[in-house]
Amino acid sequence: MENGLKGLTLAAGVIITCLVVSIGFFITREAKDIAVSGVNQMGYYTEEMSNSGIEFYSGMTISGSEVERAIKRLYDSCGIWVNQKNNTKVYLDSSVADIEATVKSLEINSYGTFEGTIEYDEKGKIKWMIFNQV
Repeated sequence: MENGLKGLTLAAGVIITCLVVSIGFFITREAKDIAVSGVNQMGYYTEEMSNSGIEFYSGMTISGSEVERAIKRLYDSCGIWVNQKNNTKVYLDSSVADIEATVKSLEINSYGTFEGTIEYDEKGKIKWMIFNQV
């Protein structure tokens, strides 16, 4: 009887050990899935935050001086089209060496009104901003 009780105790110990190890693997797997999900969400929120300064101009009517400020601030984030009433169409992006001189050479009417729009590529990322003079 005593040997049988020791055998049952040993079997119960093995079963409990297997359960604890299984629960440990389960928790580890779930923690990994949660971490991956969190990293993906952080990437999404980071992209949203970086686009928020750009998407602000979508549908907005702003002055020419604000267009100049937007160009200087955002030209390295995305491409920018500026279409003026005098049929001047200019595309600016991060390849522009001296943005200050380029913006000055555009001779944007500081008091003119421009309407901002945003165009997206097939992946939903911002392709460029367009400022059309109204």
